[in-house]
Amino acid sequence: MASYEKIAKKHTREKKLIKIVVLCLLLILAITFITYAVSLLNQNMGGLTINLTYRGVDPGGLSLFERRTFINPTSSLTVAPLKHDMTNITYTWFGDSLPSIEDIDDIDGSWHYMASGSKEVSFLSYTFYVMNSTMESDITYSSSINLLSQAKGVAEAVRIIIVEDELAYTTPGNTRKHTIYGKKAQDGIGEDGSGLDPLTDIAFRDGKTIIYDEKTLKPGEAHKYTIILYLEGEDPECINDILGGMIRMSWDFLVIS
Repeated sequence: MASYEKIAKKHTREKKLIKIVVLCLLLILAITFITYAVSLLNQNMGGLTINLTYRGVDPGGLSLFERRTFINPTSSLTVAPLKHDMTNITYTWFGDSLPSIEDIDDIDGSWHYMASGSKEVSFLSYTFYVMNSTMESDITYSSSINLLSQAKGVAEAVRIIIVEDELAYTTPGNTRKHTIYGKKAQDGIGEDGSGLDPLTDIAFRDGKTIIYDEKTLKPGEAHKYTIILYLEGEDPECINDILGGMIRMSWDFLVIS
């Protein structure tokens, strides 16, 4: 009888052990699948999304537009993802071997410039508009570009050029200005003692927020924005180790009042 009880207990322990092993295998498979899915999502998602949100404010009035014709208002824009690896270039090439900032700024929507005679993408650009379509009141909004994720240190060498209005789009006397944003120099000093890497006007605001700004639009006014994203070849962190890396960002517009 004792021998039977021992056999029964041993059989029960073996069944429990098998269940534990099966559960562990299922858990490993689930983790592997989730990791793969996230990796695939990061590779195939657009590098930049543009979103319009509200915080306790009437949602009417402010809209995003991809074209200067101001048709098809929306609250979200997605920049088409790059189909090939981005090559490193340098700012001084714009207007020389590459199109000028002004020419890029004149093209609505996406333009992923491809180096002549190759499949390599040299930079990503996108132009869009924010408009106060009301006829009654001013709208104040904040705009922030936020780093969602990056891999292999790409954010260390990336440059973001923002081209925007000095006044408001179509306002008499309005001019366009552009600013180059990049991470602070890793040594905290930089080549000229400014704490910035080469060919950078303003450092990223912090580790997650690249820029933050607030603007007010009067009824019927609009602001035009162009973003140009590229890898700065003169940056000390633009090295072979970042090959195959990625970066994902969101440009968020929040109505304040």
